[in-house]
Amino acid sequence: MAQIPHGSTTSRDRGDTNPRNFSAADFRSEIDRLVDASLASNTKDTYRTGLRSFEIFRKDFNMECVWPPPPSHIVLFIAYLSLKGRAHKTVSCYVTAIGFRCKVLQSQFMDYSQNFIIRKMLEGLKRSKFSKDKRLPITSELLTRIIEKLPLVCYSAYESLLFAAAFSVAFHGFLRVGELVYTKLGQAQNIISIHGTQILWGAKGEFIRLHLTHSKGDQTGKGISIDIRKTDSTVCPILLLKRYLRVRPNKNGPLLCHLGGKCVSRYQFSGILSKALNVIGIDSSGYKSHSFRIGAASEASAKGISNEEIMKLGRWKSGAYRSYIRL
Repeated sequence: MAQIPHGSTTSRDRGDTNPRNFSAADFRSEIDRLVDASLASNTKDTYRTGLRSFEIFRKDFNMECVWPPPPSHIVLFIAYLSLKGRAHKTVSCYVTAIGFRCKVLQSQFMDYSQNFIIRKMLEGLKRSKFSKDKRLPITSELLTRIIEKLPLVCYSAYESLLFAAAFSVAFHGFLRVGELVYTKLGQAQNIISIHGTQILWGAKGEFIRLHLTHSKGDQTGKGISIDIRKTDSTVCPILLLKRYLRVRPNKNGPLLCHLGGKCVSRYQFSGILSKALNVIGIDSSGYKSHSFRIGAASEASAKGISNEEIMKLGRWKSGAYRSYIRL
């Protein structure tokens, strides 16, 4: 990392007539801010969790909390996480977090990914702890049954319309739940907004256009618009969205909000889904908020839609879409 000289440096912003003095602390703060901004929000959360877990592990086993940590600490940490039943992906992310911090702290760092023992342990963990994704798909038939039961699990007619629209749009739009509802309040500005929602007419009839300002595949925030076509079913996304929009309060912000104006959380989204499945008589443990996206991909494949089109509909940029298809 470049060394900042002591004292201050005088610089003139372009178009600014008054010079400003920048201290070493100003430079250090800006460097940290820019490095931090290079990471996606979810990545930062995962890295923080991994580093916190590593520090707790070292304290519990009376290891010196030095940076950079010796390879033996990483080797023991991997073994510890494996014994606790952690998945390969989680362990690999934690090791990457440790490496990232080492790179930030100093220019001469150890690349743990190239350490023979560490690399082989991660490979072994991937082979021995492979587990199939057990999340079940929500099909269009099950979607219909879920929406029919919403009046029995929601406390008002408004809430029934709200979650009917939410579930139908999530399914027909191949949406990740984090694009539709918030997980953390600070991320609410990244989900689909009322101003980013349009109901339009085109050559093939009426359709919904949703603008995503931020998504997993768009970490730089360029934004993307997706179109959802009308269906002939009773759970048509356009039909249900129109019903919801007629009663939605005139309020800016996220598309989905309660009557009082508060936006819908991921916890509420999953909770209503579980309650509806239980009323139907289906064990809800296998169904998660991502089951709508899994079901959409599965149903598209069952209908003979090409792999290329499925990737386009779900905005997948790799073969990862295959793991979503349950036939």
